[in-house]
Amino acid sequence: MKITRLIFALLLFATACTDEKWDDHYQKNEIVVDNLNVEIVDQTIEEYISSQDDYSIISQLFDETEVYSSIESRNQSLTVFVYKNATINENEIIDRDFFAKTCVCDLGLTPTKISDGFSLLLWTNKFTRIRVDELGDVFIGDVKLERVVQTKDGFVYEMASPMVAPPSLYEVLNSLGDDYSVFRSLIAEYEEKVFDRENSTPIGVDNTGNTVYDSTFVVTNSLMDRYSDYNATNMYWNMREEQYTSTMMIINNDLVENALDQAYAFYEEAFGTIPSSEDTTRFKEWIIRSAFFDYELSREEVTGDVDLWSVRGKVEGIYDNYYTAQWRPSVQLVDAANPVKFSNGVGYYVTDYKIPNNFVIWRYKEFLAGLWERCSDEEKDMYFKNNSAAQSIRSQGGFGPFGEFPLVKYDILRMDPISNGEHVAEDGDPAYVELTGVTYDAVTNTIKELNVPPGEYYLRWGAWSANAAYTADFYFNGELVRENQGFQGWCNFDRYGAAEFPYGFFDRHWRVVQDGKAAYYNRDGQNVATVIVKESDNPRVKIRLESTDIFKNSDGSYKDASQAWGLFHWCLRPTENNY
Repeated sequence: MKITRLIFALLLFATACTDEKWDDHYQKNEIVVDNLNVEIVDQTIEEYISSQDDYSIISQLFDETEVYSSIESRNQSLTVFVYKNATINENEIIDRDFFAKTCVCDLGLTPTKISDGFSLLLWTNKFTRIRVDELGDVFIGDVKLERVVQTKDGFVYEMASPMVAPPSLYEVLNSLGDDYSVFRSLIAEYEEKVFDRENSTPIGVDNTGNTVYDSTFVVTNSLMDRYSDYNATNMYWNMREEQYTSTMMIINNDLVENALDQAYAFYEEAFGTIPSSEDTTRFKEWIIRSAFFDYELSREEVTGDVDLWSVRGKVEGIYDNYYTAQWRPSVQLVDAANPVKFSNGVGYYVTDYKIPNNFVIWRYKEFLAGLWERCSDEEKDMYFKNNSAAQSIRSQGGFGPFGEFPLVKYDILRMDPISNGEHVAEDGDPAYVELTGVTYDAVTNTIKELNVPPGEYYLRWGAWSANAAYTADFYFNGELVRENQGFQGWCNFDRYGAAEFPYGFFDRHWRVVQDGKAAYYNRDGQNVATVIVKESDNPRVKIRLESTDIFKNSDGSYKDASQAWGLFHWCLRPTENNY
């Protein structure tokens, strides 16, 4: 069937026939367009189908399941899909009522309205999609349309074989077997039934004056439901409803548990401690987020070399776009040859799976003043090498707290490269500070070197830069990574630069109730460079700053002690490539 020719033939009547009966405009004769017979009859849908011997099986089914009586009660234009007797195997129809409902939609599908990608909502409350191939043949679901008959109350579409309406994503999710129980349980932890006032019917008033409802409850998912606004009035996506097109990655128990075990082990190796309960929850939530996309992914996309990002949108009560999960098809492997068709999308069984390094680690961030104070003199000499005259701590106040988020103290590690007006270093040498990546272990009350895993990271920096009229070169593990960087106003504490916040902290939320400075809270600091940590690096992190103009003016005279290093923090955050 050449659908383009069909549309051309009927286009003149499209507007007039929208709300009126087509037999007011067409002569009662057969219109032949290639291999498609578009026939107009002076009968109702029921009268026409029941009069055709070739449709006796489907007609009997419609009578038995009260489809005919429901069509009559609708009193509107409908489309009914029928099959010749020879194409129906009644032994394969398990649920006769469900099958019958897949044959009807509450839309008089005018042939001129047929277009590739158009979705029809069937009486099963499931969508099926129309496809028009390069030859102009029309397929509804995966079944070819053979013939169209226009009746007094709608259309009869004869299909080449019975359409099988696939289950929805949510139905498939809930029907997964025991091998997928962990995946199902993780999602279910965030589900709850809530009272739907808008769709509940008031039935009276109780003796306290409160309205009593014939109550309707709906399922919500606090982790995955997405909104285009900040509350439930503007739903953007959820996994439960037919109206949203989705892709679900289906992950079995072994893959989930192995991914968690690997994440726990990687975290312990990276930080020298076991993950906290908050981190464990983070990992589990990432698994859920990574499994859902708000569009249909093709086989080419799930096996390609371009990263995919899971569903976006706002979460109710959180005043920001919630972060998405990065899915790398070269790492997260799926059975692309056997996709699972949903009525509202597609699913893929996952065959290999991990939680990415850049999510498990998230970031390293060390506040230098507090760390320096906890070091012994020997550790200070080893981990805070410098050629300054004196070191001290200077407090510049703090920022916070915000609810559960603690106060960030603006304590500065001050290092003076001149003493009594003279440069402490050898003549010609720059002033320098060389920091080794160490952290304080509160459990053992010791300082220990960080075992940062190899990979690509953003190196970020914070300092007291209000009066820092000097420049410096940055070295990472012996390599010059940034040259002649001015400090004044560039990296004031950890306020500016990279936009990331601590997990669970949402800038827009705090802006509503605070003084507008929530964006300063505990960020990564200014970006210095993208750096590589190598397996052979020992220690894994060594950051060196060198400066000449920190102690000399352009005329060669020495500056006063106010031009000291004012060190606040360093930060390493894995890049997207560190997967």
